[in-house]
Amino acid sequence: MAYQEEKCESLQEYINLTLDWASNNHFVIFRGQGNSKYQLTPGIARTPKNKKKYPVAELLLIEKEIIQEFKVLCNDHISSHQINKQDELEVLSLAQHYGLPTRLLDWTSNPLAALFFSLQGIGEDEKDGEVAVWAYCIQENDRRVLNLDDVQREKPFDTTSTFIFKPKTVSKRVMVQAGWFTLHSCNAKKGFIPLNQDKDFNDELAKILIPKKVADDLRKKLDILHVNFSTLFPDIGGIAKHLSWKVLRKYTEFMDIQNKGRY
Repeated sequence: MAYQEEKCESLQEYINLTLDWASNNHFVIFRGQGNSKYQLTPGIARTPKNKKKYPVAELLLIEKEIIQEFKVLCNDHISSHQINKQDELEVLSLAQHYGLPTRLLDWTSNPLAALFFSLQGIGEDEKDGEVAVWAYCIQENDRRVLNLDDVQREKPFDTTSTFIFKPKTVSKRVMVQAGWFTLHSCNAKKGFIPLNQDKDFNDELAKILIPKKVADDLRKKLDILHVNFSTLFPDIGGIAKHLSWKVLRKYTEFMDIQNKGRY
């Protein structure tokens, strides 16, 4: 393991650390993951629990079939997003944005958004284990970062290297989440290699471990800073999810106080 690893137990520690990285590098992107043991692997390459891993050739066929079906079934929706259907990377970005497993991996330039995503799915009583926020520190003139012209020329299914790029704004959600992607190459023998196992990326990668026991406190503080479902998912679904969390949390806290007062 060549990448840097840090541990934070408070929001202040986390902010100080990420600000330090941002100040000492050209640019930094972040990715939050709900389990510190998860690899930096794109969705198309993740094997469900207790399932056999697909052979590489078969996986690539599945990937192309999924994208072709997406283009056919979502034809009108793709047009409404003003996406060039002939641009494979644009289509891939849109598919990834809506949850299709692709060879892209989501990142953000907002460290607080990454922290928020890492904390989702953790129950209030879940105290064991850690979540992780990964950081990739981009240096000036980093050859792995695609500019807009490179992105338009790139053939995602033929790439032999893993690249970083900022997608065109396919929706308001991508914009407010300050979204970035890594585009992962596939080795004919080994398949998709997790980014954290790629020697070309190790020197610029860093990992922050956060205990699950502080998740609830961090969520509350992020909400004070307006980092929540309603701001990161600015639609009716995001507002509803945020209100559900906020109202239920207040009710639970009220009942806890009431119950304590009985003894």
